[in-house]
Amino acid sequence: MLRAKNFILVFTIFFIISCSGQTPTLSEENIPIGESPYPVSQETPNSYPPSNMVVVDVTQTIDPILGQIKGVLLENGKPVKNEIIYLANVITDQKGQVIAFSFDRVTSSRTVTTSTGAFKFINVKPGTYGLVLDLIIDSFLLLNPMTSEQMKVEVISGEEVDLGTLNYDLLPIGP
Repeated sequence: MLRAKNFILVFTIFFIISCSGQTPTLSEENIPIGESPYPVSQETPNSYPPSNMVVVDVTQTIDPILGQIKGVLLENGKPVKNEIIYLANVITDQKGQVIAFSFDRVTSSRTVTTSTGAFKFINVKPGTYGLVLDLIIDSFLLLNPMTSEQMKVEVISGEEVDLGTLNYDLLPIGP
C-alpha cells in the first residue's frame, strides 16, 4: 500500500513539474486568415513519390493439356461487374447422379468478371464443374438461366467451353 502511495506521489510531482514549463502559444495577429500555422504537406494519401518501379506485364501461359471456360454474366441485360466466380467440383453418388457442388475459396479456380460481365477460366483440369457466384458473405450456385436447372460445365482437355451470355432475371447482388 505504501509503495502505491509513493508511486502516485512521484507521478504527481513529475506531472506538475513537466506542466510548469512554458508552452509556446500562437497569437492570432501572426496568423493570416484562412492559413494554418502548421505546414501542410502537398501530398495526399493516394499520391506516392516517383520511383524507379518496373512494370511487368504478367500473362498466363495456356497449358494445351488443360481446358478453358468463358462466358458473360448479365442481370437483366446489364453486365455483372467485378464479381468473383469460382469453379465448383461436382459431387456424385454411386449411380453418377449429381448430389452437390463443392468449392473452396483457397484452392478452387476463380476469376472476376470484367466491366462487361465477361469472365474466363484458363488451365482448368478436365472434369465437370458448376459456377459459384461468391459475394464473400455468401455464395450461390449459378443455375442455367433458361431452365433454372443445375448448370454443369464439362471441360475437355485442350478445348475452350464457351457458355455464351448467361442473362439472369435476378441475382443476389447489390445495386
